[in-house]
Amino acid sequence: MKESKTIGSLIKAEVEKQGLSAVDFGKLIGCERQNVYKIYGRAYIDTVQLARISKVLNHNFFLDIANDMALSGVDDKVACQEVYNRTAIAQFCEVVPKVLYKMHVDSFITIGRPLELSLDVPIPEYTINPFYLTFSTNQLLADNSDCWVAATAVIEKYTDSETGIVIDRWIFKHSGFVLYNMLLDYKTEQEWEQAIRFFLTRVYRTSVL
Repeated sequence: MKESKTIGSLIKAEVEKQGLSAVDFGKLIGCERQNVYKIYGRAYIDTVQLARISKVLNHNFFLDIANDMALSGVDDKVACQEVYNRTAIAQFCEVVPKVLYKMHVDSFITIGRPLELSLDVPIPEYTINPFYLTFSTNQLLADNSDCWVAATAVIEKYTDSETGIVIDRWIFKHSGFVLYNMLLDYKTEQEWEQAIRFFLTRVYRTSVL
């Protein structure tokens, strides 16, 4: 009977491919050999530990999960989407700062939301400043029927014909304040670079690059 593929079995295969013993691998991630065997047997691994394993093995297991959500270890559709979102966010936090540095873009990423807005108001919690490029999981902010603040802004859509990436430009009617919103889904480092370059050169319209 063929053994089902899990994230643990993929990690085991990669460790063996690199010629590492369970002891060697355990030392790299800071755990005992018996715990390494537990990892090999898991169908689900939290994103913090998976990020550490991906780094020490120089193999992006988040990409494996993004390409095959069965590796997430959950069957429920909602839970599966949550795992995908967490995977995408982990990749975003790991990769995007490197991309911005590589592109010589003077910026910083903020995480959080205005205190005056209650938690039931949908609003992106990740922003690249000073450009006010915000990120939403699941769907663009303007497409969320619960987002009442959309009615207070003029929203323009920009689509990259090469990659299909969509970025919304919000201009608030009363204040004139402008922000941008794009989907925080799973992207490779190259795809994130393409997305940010498209934003800076075609949407934000500046001579930053």
